[in-house]
Amino acid sequence: MHVVCPLGVKVEGGGDLRRTNCGKGLSRSAVTSTGPPRCVLPGADFVMTEEQQHQGTRKDYAPDQWQEHPSIDLFPMELLQSVISLGAYDPEIQGPRIKWVCRWRRVSREWKDAIDMFPLLWSSIVIKDRTEHVKTQLQRSKGAPLNIWILSLVTDLPDHHWIQPVVDNVHRWKSVMFHGYPEEIVARLESRPSVLEAFGIERAGLPDDCKLFNLVKPNLRKLSLSLVNISHRFDPPLGLEELHLHTVVELGEDGKFGFLSTNKVRQFLQKSPNLRILLLEGPSRRSPNDHELRPIALPKLEEVSTVTSQVLHLFYAENCLKFSTGMKLIQERPPLSSWVTFARVLRRVDRLKITVEDDSLNFEAVAEPYEVGLGLCRIGAGFRDCGRLVCSILEDILDEVEKDQPISAHVELALLTTNRSGSGFDVGLAVLELLQIPVSGASSSQVRWRIPNLDTLDILEQGVPFEALKTFVQTRSTGHCMEAATPITGIFCRSGFSGSEGYHGYILDEVMAHTAGGNDG
Repeated sequence: MHVVCPLGVKVEGGGDLRRTNCGKGLSRSAVTSTGPPRCVLPGADFVMTEEQQHQGTRKDYAPDQWQEHPSIDLFPMELLQSVISLGAYDPEIQGPRIKWVCRWRRVSREWKDAIDMFPLLWSSIVIKDRTEHVKTQLQRSKGAPLNIWILSLVTDLPDHHWIQPVVDNVHRWKSVMFHGYPEEIVARLESRPSVLEAFGIERAGLPDDCKLFNLVKPNLRKLSLSLVNISHRFDPPLGLEELHLHTVVELGEDGKFGFLSTNKVRQFLQKSPNLRILLLEGPSRRSPNDHELRPIALPKLEEVSTVTSQVLHLFYAENCLKFSTGMKLIQERPPLSSWVTFARVLRRVDRLKITVEDDSLNFEAVAEPYEVGLGLCRIGAGFRDCGRLVCSILEDILDEVEKDQPISAHVELALLTTNRSGSGFDVGLAVLELLQIPVSGASSSQVRWRIPNLDTLDILEQGVPFEALKTFVQTRSTGHCMEAATPITGIFCRSGFSGSEGYHGYILDEVMAHTAGGNDG
């Protein structure tokens, strides 16, 4: 069988192909073959093997060869334009990349016409080191909204003839990304970009009277600031749906630059109650009035990603789907309100893994559409009391998650502790003791175990004392005047220490004998 592909290449092999009526229809053939699929170049007298296909070069697909075969001319215009749009799409700029559009334009006259008649294929203008394509794109994009990415300093570009045409089409700007502050463009702007929804700028300073920002603010839905300096008097825009702040530096009232303050972050959140996506990829610092900052309700927030715990207490979201944070442990315990949103997501997952080490704490769970990731790591070798802080934060998170009812997820606990921190504090032992302490919910007096569905332990050899492990498993399995928790059905030991003979046997013979299940490891 010969199947005609979108680019006019016929694939041999298989059974029979009937004529398909789609628009003008696809070409037909009825050649039967029992061998593996092979590629037949249009207008050629030979059949390419699979190896030859991978070794093909650009010359095999020259326009004159394509024109010998009319199959590509039979695609409906709308279908052809959709195929080209998908092939030229670049996720980095969230639109078609012009270099791919121009290459596909050389396939045939029909493809050229299809591309020239489709304004959206020309509407994503990327300016990096060449500018000769700008005017052509502005003309062929006709009235379509423009996505403009200027990825170089305007002063570094070879010519400035493109600036005025871009400014003249300001009413078509839909999204704009600037590298550096574009003085040459701002000086020529006389009207607002009326349809602008997304604005981003990197490696620049935004003065208090920033003309550019005042022009683009009114209709913004998405804002991205990366490696940007702002003042404490900076006025955030209203009504954002997506906010991305990456290493933003703030000029304080004392005239000194510092990390973005929690007070300024709260101003951003307060002005965007319908925020859906929040990305805070940079450090922040607590404001002097931090204890007075009440959390902002963000009912439509779906995704949170942050690298600092300093801002987690500034908001809460009941319906968040994805929560991801990775941060360095500092020598203070985050307030309890920091874990409200995290706890909301955690309650919805089916399976959870908690990993505790001497100087780190990790939560990980994926249960579509929910996704949870939290990672806390040691800030430096000089912080000797890191283990106590890890246990304190774990206790705070569990208190918030199980405030009203026990967590329903089945949990695997990895205790990868070695007690080698030098502080004399045994993190692994402290975690086991924490999970052996009965608790009661805020709305109920019933006493219960923490994480009742903990069913798997993952430990290092000699990382947890024998008797402590035995007591933990026995206590939770028998109940001790309470309903017994889910029995530990698997204990996995990771090798890595010398002199650990008999450790596996002890777990099988002594520890697992107290469970209702058996050892999966």
